[in-house]
Order: sequence, then C-alpha cells, then structure tokens
Amino acid sequence: MASPSEAPAFLALLRQERGAEEALRDDDLFTNELVWRAMYARLLERGYALRPRYLPESSLASSGENVVDEERRIPLPPRHNVIDATRLSDGEMVYIKRIRTSSDEGAIFQFLNGDGVRNEPFNHAAPLWDYFPDDINPDASCMVMPFLREFDDPPFERVDDCMRFILQVLEGLVHMHQHHIAHRDISAKNVLMNAREMYPVGHHPVRQDRLPDGVSGKAPRLARWKVNVDYHYIDFGLSTHFDPNTTSDDRKVLNIGGRTRAPEQSRTIPFDPFKADIYSLGRLLYMSIFKVYSNIDFVAPLIKNMTAKQPDSRPTAYEALAQWRQISSAVGPFARTRRLRERKAIFIYTLIVSIFDLFESLLILLLYRSRISREDV
Repeated sequence: MASPSEAPAFLALLRQERGAEEALRDDDLFTNELVWRAMYARLLERGYALRPRYLPESSLASSGENVVDEERRIPLPPRHNVIDATRLSDGEMVYIKRIRTSSDEGAIFQFLNGDGVRNEPFNHAAPLWDYFPDDINPDASCMVMPFLREFDDPPFERVDDCMRFILQVLEGLVHMHQHHIAHRDISAKNVLMNAREMYPVGHHPVRQDRLPDGVSGKAPRLARWKVNVDYHYIDFGLSTHFDPNTTSDDRKVLNIGGRTRAPEQSRTIPFDPFKADIYSLGRLLYMSIFKVYSNIDFVAPLIKNMTAKQPDSRPTAYEALAQWRQISSAVGPFARTRRLRERKAIFIYTLIVSIFDLFESLLILLLYRSRISREDV
C-alpha cells in the first residue's frame, strides 16, 4: 500500500518538472484528486477516460445547470492512489491504482494474473487488466482492474448469498497459500465484489446506488442470488510471497500493520503469517455475517476454529475449506433461499417478514431450484 506522503511527493515532482504552479488547478478539486487531473491526457492515450471532473480545462464553476455540471461536483472518496475510469475499447468501468514499481504489491498482482495462474479455479485475486509506467513519478506504475465495490453493499439478502461468499473467499485463501503468498491484510476493505451483473445498466462509481450519470435516479438492480457475483482479494501492499523451498521457520514475519490483528502478531516476536491470515478471515466472517444475521448460525463452528487464540489450533486454508464444504452440504436448498434475518431486528418485524419469506422462498425454490441447488456451494 502506498504511503500517505506519496501524493504530495507526486504533486511536487510534477510542479518541478513543468515549472509552473498553474499546472495544478486546486481551486475546484480536493488535494487527493489533483494528480489525476495531471494524468488525464496520459490515461486517455492509454485508453482510459476519467470523468469530466478531471479534464485539465474543466472547472466546477460551469455556467449551465445540467447533468454533466452536477456530476462534476461529485469528488473522489478521500484516497489519493485509486480512481475510477472508463475503458474506451468497450465502455467497461475500471479502477486505476498507482503503486510504487519496486513494491511487492505489483509483483504479486502480476504473478497471480500470470499465464497458468490466472485461470486456476480457486484464484480469486482481482483480475489485472493492464500495467504501465506512471509518467509523473518514474518510481510509480499504474495497475488497471475491474471496478469493484464492497462485498456487502448492497447487503446480502438470502442465506445462499452468504454461502457463496464464504466459499469464494475460502477458495481464494487456499489459492494464495498454495502459491506461498500470505496476504497479511485480509479485511472488509480488501475483499471486494464485481457486481456488474447486478446492475444491468450500470451505476455511478461514487454514488453507487445511482445511474451512471450519478444524478438522474436510482440504478436498477437485480437480486444477488439471481446473477453471478465474483468476490476478489485486493491490496497486496503488505503481502509476502515466500520461496517455495523455505522452511516453516523461515516463513515467520514481524507485524507491519494490517486492519485485523491476530493475537500472536508482534513487532518483536516472529509469527506465522499464514495462520494470521486464517484468523483475519475468520474475524471477517464473524463481523460481517455471523454477528449480523441470526439464521446462519451453522457457520459458527468454522469461525470458532479459524479464530482460535493459539495459531496451531487453527486449520490450514485447505482444512477450513473442507470444513465449510462439509457444513454447507447439510444446508438444503429451501434453507438457502430463506431471507437473512438481522439479529438486531425487532421480533414482531422479524415474525411478519418470516411469514412472507416462507411463501417467497417456496416460489424461488420452484422457479430457480437448479441455481440454488448448484453443487459449487
């Protein structure tokens, strides 16, 4: 992950190279957006169009009150190294991320997207569609990947939604560990989904519940269980790719950050990052699924094992996946169609919804049994 000081460094370098402060018009953009305006032409040449907000000659103080003018007022979230764009060849919405060329992140991302690895069935690393040098900072490069959004936005609706999510993130962890990669920063921010099929006419990259113009109305959305939703691991900025020939003692590391800390993580005592990954994913499943929904308690034994205090008591990624397959095989198609019930919901509300859900689930089962009963769950 790039350091917080990287953006000002980029801006200072650009000003020095161009010799003019006016190269950056900071009267209508936030600080984290300035570098992207400077990169607009370069990215366009590469085949990626940023939103009109970042046109070098654009200004938010436009004369008209139309949709384009309103959209230009929609800023990026507060981050300096990632931006949305449109791929000109097919209109696909993408993310562009700037990283340090010398970082392990780029090398690991390229490895997981390399020949013979990208198409492996358990590979749930985000696809890497393009990789090229940054023309502002010679020490930086740009990675292009599909546009991804938070895995629980919009929220899960049915038990089957959660089950497919759990399967994919466990598969992805198995795949990384089989290739001797410890992610070291598994969290809700670093497991995203490609929801393209859920939004048949697309959505705005920032106002994600809106139509692509960001202004004119809500984006039509299909139910998650009706379409194919892919979940992906991102952000390998803290990850470590070990030599396959190293021993287990050589795979011990010291803590360098990460949003979720396993009990054994330390800055002074080496620990096993693969077991820490297991703990982090277990915490993610606990916080985002088990703690939120009351009718998916069957995931509890898996979470308990994955979040054991002692690292040696936790399963490997493959063992966790095997346990999940055993658990999920006992969950029948009807149970999978049931609407998720929030633990914090008022009882009378839950009761009323459950009555309607009973008939709705029966209808879904009759019409879509082949999809709900698929063996990949």
